[in-house]
Amino acid sequence: YLSTALSPSTAPASINTQASFLLFTPRHYLSNTIKRPGLQHPPPYMAHLAAGSASVAAVFLLLLVAPSPPLLAAAVKSGRWDALLRLPGAGGRRKEHGEHVGTRWAVLIAGSNGYENYRHQADICHAYQILKSGGLNDENIIVFMYDDIASNKENPRPGIIINHPQGKDVYAGVPKDYTGDDVNANNFLAVLLGNRSALTGGSGKVLESGPNDRVFIYYADQGASGVLAMPNGYLLADDLVDTLKKMHDSGSYESLVFYIEASESGSIFQDLLPDDIRIYATTAANAEESSWATYCPGADDLPPEYDTCLGDLYSVSWMEDSEENDLSNRTLQQQYEAVIDRTTGWSDHQVLQFGDISLSEEYACKYLGSNLAKKRNSPLLHPRNYSPGLRTAVKQRDADLVYFWNKLMKSAEGSAQKLEAQKQLLDALSHRLHVDNSVELIGTILFGSEQGREKLKAVRAAGQPLVEDWGCLRKMVRIFETYCGSLNQYGMRHMRAIANICNAGISKDVMAAAASQACGRFPTNPRSSIAKGFIAYFCSALPSTSRLESSAAAPSCLPPWHQRSDPASPAMARPAAASAFLLLLLLSVLVDSRRDPLLRMPTDVADELVGTRWAVLIAGSNGYGNYRHQADVCHAYQVVKRGGLKDENIIVFMYDDIAYNEENPRPGIIINHPEGEDVYAGVPKDYVGDDVTVNNFFAVLLGNKSALTGGSGKVVDSGPDDHIFIYYSDHGGPGMPTFPYLYASDLVDVLKRKHASGSYKSLVFYLESCESGSMFEGLLPEGLNVYATTASNAEESSWGTYCPGDFPSSPPEYGTCLGDLYSVTWMEDSDIHDLRTETLLQQYHLVRDRTSNHNTYTYGSHVMQYGDLYLSLEYLFLFIGSNPANDNHTFLGSNSLPSFSRAVNQRDADLLCIWNKFRKSAEGSPSKLEAQKQLLDVMSHRFHVDNSIELIGNILFGVDKGMQVLKNVRSAGKPLVDDWSCLKTMVRIFETHCGSLSQYGMKHMRGIANICNEGISEDTMTAAASEACDRFPSNPLSSLHKGFSA
Repeated sequence: YLSTALSPSTAPASINTQASFLLFTPRHYLSNTIKRPGLQHPPPYMAHLAAGSASVAAVFLLLLVAPSPPLLAAAVKSGRWDALLRLPGAGGRRKEHGEHVGTRWAVLIAGSNGYENYRHQADICHAYQILKSGGLNDENIIVFMYDDIASNKENPRPGIIINHPQGKDVYAGVPKDYTGDDVNANNFLAVLLGNRSALTGGSGKVLESGPNDRVFIYYADQGASGVLAMPNGYLLADDLVDTLKKMHDSGSYESLVFYIEASESGSIFQDLLPDDIRIYATTAANAEESSWATYCPGADDLPPEYDTCLGDLYSVSWMEDSEENDLSNRTLQQQYEAVIDRTTGWSDHQVLQFGDISLSEEYACKYLGSNLAKKRNSPLLHPRNYSPGLRTAVKQRDADLVYFWNKLMKSAEGSAQKLEAQKQLLDALSHRLHVDNSVELIGTILFGSEQGREKLKAVRAAGQPLVEDWGCLRKMVRIFETYCGSLNQYGMRHMRAIANICNAGISKDVMAAAASQACGRFPTNPRSSIAKGFIAYFCSALPSTSRLESSAAAPSCLPPWHQRSDPASPAMARPAAASAFLLLLLLSVLVDSRRDPLLRMPTDVADELVGTRWAVLIAGSNGYGNYRHQADVCHAYQVVKRGGLKDENIIVFMYDDIAYNEENPRPGIIINHPEGEDVYAGVPKDYVGDDVTVNNFFAVLLGNKSALTGGSGKVVDSGPDDHIFIYYSDHGGPGMPTFPYLYASDLVDVLKRKHASGSYKSLVFYLESCESGSMFEGLLPEGLNVYATTASNAEESSWGTYCPGDFPSSPPEYGTCLGDLYSVTWMEDSDIHDLRTETLLQQYHLVRDRTSNHNTYTYGSHVMQYGDLYLSLEYLFLFIGSNPANDNHTFLGSNSLPSFSRAVNQRDADLLCIWNKFRKSAEGSPSKLEAQKQLLDVMSHRFHVDNSIELIGNILFGVDKGMQVLKNVRSAGKPLVDDWSCLKTMVRIFETHCGSLSQYGMKHMRGIANICNEGISEDTMTAAASEACDRFPSNPLSSLHKGFSA
C-alpha cells in the first residue's frame, strides 16, 4: 500500500505526514507489508527517510519493528536494545525458509482426571493435533494425560474426544506417554530435565533438547495461588521455576515458551520467573482470579448428549487462533493479543505474560510448527481477534458442578445414573462446605474473629511472591490435610490463605492445634485424603539437574504411612511442650462442647454409642383421605430400619386401612413420594385398628405392659444408656393432636415420668400436625434430656405435599396427597445423607427452610424446636442410625433437596381427596355418588362446627367481643391453657350438645381453651352449648359415629 501510494517525487514533501501516519499504524500491518511476498525492494520513501533527519529515521525504525510496551520495558530493564532492532523471526531460523537450526520439542500436560474434567484432556489432545499438523514428530512430543475420558462410560461418543461443539475427533493418534498414576509432578519435572533415572513408569520419553532447540510446554487443569494440580498430587510454583532455571543452566534449550491454563495461574510466574533465562510464558488468569471453561451445557450449539464442558476459554482461543492463521507469519505477541481479545471481552479474568517478553516477537511457528495448508493461503487480515465470541463460559472451579447438575437433571428418575449424579453432587458440595468452613475457622482461631478473614484473604504487594518460605507452605498444607482432609481441586483456592498463615509467622505447632480444633472429625467422603491422598506430599528430591547425572534410586513419593521410620529418630519425636499445649487446647474445647457449637469437636458417634436405639412411630388418623399419615410412618420405619434399628426396638402404631383400601390404586403398596418405592413392605403391625389409642401409646412409652389393651405387647423397655426417637404424624389442633385425642399436658407428664424413671439417656420427638408447637410451648421444660421439633408453631396449620396438581404431583391414579411437607423433608434428607455426620440441628435448619418455602411462606409453616436444645448438636445416627449405603454422603445444607411448587393445608387435604374422586368418577356411577355424599357430609360438618363455636362465643361474651376472645393468642412462653382439666371438660360439654369436633373442628381448640382462661364455669358452658346447638348432628362425622374427643 505504501509503495504504491507514495512516489519518489512526493515523498520529500510529505515525509512528516508519512511519519505521523506511521505513528498510528499497527506494527503488524507494517511488518507484514514490508515482508509481503513479491516485495523485492523497500518502498522508495525509505531512501528519503535515510537522507532525512536522524530522529525521523529512528522513529521509523522503531515503528517498523514496533516494540510493544512490555517489550520496550523489558529492553530498558535488561539493557538489551538489540531486541528492539531485531525483526520478527530473527534469532531463530525456520526450516521452511532454509534457515532452521535445532529441533522443536513439546510437552503437553492435562493435570486432572474424571469425566467432569473432560475439557482438560480435550485441550491437550487438540494441542497435540496442532503440533502434529505443524510438523513436529511424535518422538519430540511428550504427552501427559490420565486417559480416562475417551473410553469413559459417560462419554457419548466412545473413543472420541472433541474440543469444539462441531469439532472433529482430537483423540486419534495421541501418544500415551504418561497416563494414569504416571501423570505426576515428579515425572513431569524429570521429563523437563531429561532425567530418565528419576522416572516412575510411562514411556520413558524425556526432553533431550540441546542449546539450539526450542521447547513448548502447555499445561491445562485446575490451579490456585502458587500451585498446579496433578491427578494424584500437586506442583508448587517454586519447584517448577527452579526446574526451569536448571534447564537454562544446563543449556538444554535456545528458548522456551510456556502456556498455562489454570485458575490463578499468574501466581506461578509472578515475581518468580526471571526475565533473563530465555523463557516466555502466558497464563490464562492473573494471580488472584479463576480461569474459565467454555463450550459448556447451555451453549446453543453444544451437542445435547454432552453434559460437560468441552474446552477452556484461554486454551481454545490460542488453539483456534493457531488453526486459523499461518503461524509462520504470526508472532506469539499477536496470538497473545488475540487470546486477550477473546477471553476478556465478556469474562473478568486477565491473560498475562511473563519472563523474557522480547521472545513474544518470535513467530509462533518456531514452537508450534505451521500447518502447510495455512501457509501463505490465509493472509492476516486483522492482527488480533479473528474468532466469534464464546457465548457461554463457566468458572473453572464450578465446571464439575455443572456436569453433575446436568447429569442429575437429565437422568431418568430412579435410575442408577441419577443416583450416581446425586451422590457426586452431594459429595462435591459437602466437600466445598467442609473446606471453606475449616479454613475460615482456622483463621478465626489463629487471628481472632475480627481479623481472621482479612488476614487469610490479604494479597501481598506487587513485587512480592505468594509466600516467602515455600517449605512452610508445604508443611502448613500437610498439617491442614492431616486434620481436615484433602483440599482437593476446589480447596486449592485457599492456598493464598495458607500462605498468609506462613507469612504471619505462625508456627507448625500452633497451626496443628488450630487445625485440630477446627476439624475435630476427619472427613471420609470420596474427596477426603483417605480417598485422594494428601495434595501436599511434595517429593523432597527433585530430578537431577542434568540428564547426565543419575541417581541410585528414584525419589520416593510414597505418603508417610507407606514409609518405614525409626520411632527413635528425631523425625518421629514430638516436642513435649507442643503436645501438652495441644492436649490442653483440646480439653478446653471438649469441656464446653455441648454449649458452643462453633467449638464443638464432633466425635465418631459409632464409637461412642452405648446402649440401644428405640423408635416409636405413630400415625394417628385413618381413612384413605389421610393416606399420607400412614405413608409418613411407613417411610419413617424404612429410615430407621435401614439405619440399623431392629424390629424388636421399633414400635409402630397405625390403623392399617390404607395398603389394602379399595381406593388404593396399588393394592398392598404405600408410597411417600411420586416416584418412591413401596414403604409398606415389612412394617410391623404392633398396634393397628382400635388399638391405636392414647392409653396404649403411653403404656408403650413407659414400658408398662400391664396397661396395654390389645396390640403386639411390645413396649419401650429401655435403660439409662438408651436413646429414644418418637415420630408422630396426623391432624392436630392447639394442644391436642388427633390420636384420638392426645392432650399436650398428658404427653408432657408422661415424658417427665419417663425421665424420672431413668430409662433413657436422651429422647428426640418429631411431631407432624397442625398447631403442633402448642404441644410443647410453655410446657416442655429443659433438663429432661428431650429435644423436640414440630411441623408448625402454636397457631398455624401444617401442610400436605405430593398432592394432585402439585409439582411434583402424585401419580395420576392417586387422588390423595402422598406425604406431609415437614415429614417428607426430614425423611428425604435422612434417605440421602450419612447421618453419622449430620446433626439434629443441621436437619432442623434444612427442614425449616424447605417447609417454609425458603422463608417466603407462600405456603408452608414455621418449624419449631423445644426442650434441651443442646441435644441438637448430636448426630442423627445416635437416634435413627444411618444407612450404610449413604456412607460419606455428607450433609450439605438447604440446597440438597428440591423445592416444592406448592402444598396443601393439612385440614384441606381430605377435601382435595374427595374432590378428585368426585371429579374423576364417571357421571352417574356409584363412585361419583359416594364421593358427592362424602363431600356434602364434610362441608356440612365444617359449617356446623364453625357456626356452633361462633354462636357459643357470642352467647358467652357478646356479639362484639365473642370472636375476639375466642381467637386470642396468649403471649409467647405461655401454654395454651392454665387448667388442662377444664379444657377436657369444656370439649366434652361441646361434643355432648353439638357433636364431635372431629379432625377439622380441632382448629377451635384455642377458642375452647380461651373459654377456660376467661373463667367460664361448667354450668355456663353447658347452657351456652345447649342454646347454640338445638340439634345433634347424625352424619358420619358426628359423635354418634366417631365418639367424643375428650
